[in-house]
Order: sequence, then C-alpha cells, then structure tokens
Amino acid sequence: MQLSIKVVRAPTGCHQMVGERFSFVDRGLTFGRAQSNDLVLPDPLSFVSSRHGLVEFSQGRYTVYDQSTNGLFLDGDLVPLGVGNSAELGAVTELRVGEYLLLFEVSEGGVAAAEAPAPKPAAADVISFDQSHHTAVSDDDMAVELALRLGLHGMSESRLHSLPDEVTALLRSCIGNVMEVLSARRQVKQQLKMDNTVIQRSDNNALKVSATADDAIERMFAKSGDAYLPPEQALVEAFHDIGDHQVAMMAATLQVYQQVVARFEPSALEAKLPAAKGAGKLFSGKGKLWEDYTNLYESIAANGADSVHEAFLREFSAAYSENLRKLKKERQKHAS
Repeated sequence: MQLSIKVVRAPTGCHQMVGERFSFVDRGLTFGRAQSNDLVLPDPLSFVSSRHGLVEFSQGRYTVYDQSTNGLFLDGDLVPLGVGNSAELGAVTELRVGEYLLLFEVSEGGVAAAEAPAPKPAAADVISFDQSHHTAVSDDDMAVELALRLGLHGMSESRLHSLPDEVTALLRSCIGNVMEVLSARRQVKQQLKMDNTVIQRSDNNALKVSATADDAIERMFAKSGDAYLPPEQALVEAFHDIGDHQVAMMAATLQVYQQVVARFEPSALEAKLPAAKGAGKLFSGKGKLWEDYTNLYESIAANGADSVHEAFLREFSAAYSENLRKLKKERQKHAS
C-alpha cells in the first residue's frame, strides 16, 4: 500500500513547501518540526510540534496518531484528534497540522492515489456550454466586453486578446495573496490564544475557510445557496479585517506599554512593595536609591508622556523595519 502526502497549504515564510509531495510504501512515518522526523514541516512560529504525529502501517492499513501540543485536525474537524488518540486513514484524508494542510492519499500498488476519487473540476470546468459555439470570434467578443467593463479604450489587438488571461491570473494571484495575509493574521491570533474563524451554516467567507485559491474561487463563484458570501463582499470583508487587525495591533501595543510603565510609578510601587519581605528597608528613611529612582521618574514625567512615548515608538520602528527587511529577504530568496 502506498501513502502519498501533498502539502496543500503552508505557514507564512514556508511557501516553498506548497505543492511538495512525499511517498511512503508499506511503512510508517513521523512528522513534525524537528529534523529527526521522516516528514519535516518547518514552522517559524512553532505551532507544529517537534514531533506532531505518527503514522503506523499494519495489515495493509495506515493509522495516524496525534502526538502534538496544538492538535491534529482531520477532514476539517474543529475538534482535534487528541493526544494519544488515533484514526485510520481512508483513501483521501485532509490533516491540518498547525498552519499546514496536508492531503493524505492511500492507494494499492506503486501508483499513488490510483483509486482516489477524481479531483474536483477547476472553477472554469464547472460552466457547461456548447463547445461548438465557443469560437475565436466569441473569445474576441468576450475580451472587448471585458475591456469596456474595465473602462479600457484604445488597446492594441494583442493586448486585448491577452486581457482575459491576464485578468484571470490577476484574480487568482490576488485571492491567493489575500489568503496568505489572512493566514498570517490567524497565526498571530492563535499565538495570542484568541478565537479564530469557525465554519457556520451560512455567510462563510471562502477566503478564510478554503485550503487553496482554487477552492476559494470555486466556493465564491460556482457554489449556489447562502453557505458562502458573494465574491465582492468576501473580498471587502477580508480587506476590512486585515486593516482592522493592523490598527488594533498597534493600538493594543501602545496601551499595554502604557499600562506596564504605569506600574513602575513610585506611589504605585510603594503601595505594593511594603508587604514584601525586606521591602521596608527600601523605603525607610527615604533611602538614597529610592530617592534617586523617584527623581528620575519625576524628571521623565516632567518632560511629558510624549518623551517616553516617542522613545518607545523609535525602538518599535527600528525593530519593525529590521523584521520587515528579514521577511523581504526571505521572500526574495524563495523567489529566485
């Protein structure tokens, strides 16, 4: 029996893993963040455990065991399998490992996924029409109509002919990159132990709950009913969430910083420290060290809160720029 594993989604910074395939025949494997695993899943934020899980092969069957800290999720389940628990892998099984989405396919013999269900049709294949009427003329008509709807005039024939393909590629790229940003936002919320998006009966945003850009496109444009938001509404909501996240993160950072600084105000410390063992010696006779600290704090306060605020922003800006530089360098390295 052959086990084929495909990486469908990967964390931010590990995009080179997407599309990678791994194959195992009549044998088990371990998977996780550590290099000692059979399947190594890099994860800068360490949502993937060093050894996240184990797959055993016995009597022609593959069984997966959860050995993780943050949970192993099967086939879109919102509840993890649970440490020590196991589940048999079917012909096709989706496993969520941290921010990774892995597709496990079990097949007989040496041909991977030979008996797996046929893949879903691409979004374009969902449309049914008479191919005999789909001529070069209709392609040109479609390109002209698209150009007019976009307010484009005076295009050359070659540019006009390539317009539908370029717009399609742009749409797919836009959706894919928006999903990556939403994934990074989701990772931050997980790190802060905050609630994340869960699938509902209706009005789901396909950009937040889909594994790939193609899945999101199919759900937004080809699915009927009210399970998913319309395309434009989904994209607008996604951009609003991304913008709100940026503003909220900065505001929360400043608020927490101000609250931490306030805890070191002399009178606040005097109210808390006397109860501690030996703290009385610190304040007895207005000790020199304490007096120096009080004078320093008052000097800073006399210059206004802006001076402390500006110092924080200066350091924050430097750290932000350095991390941004590292991310861009990493992206350029993977692009080359």
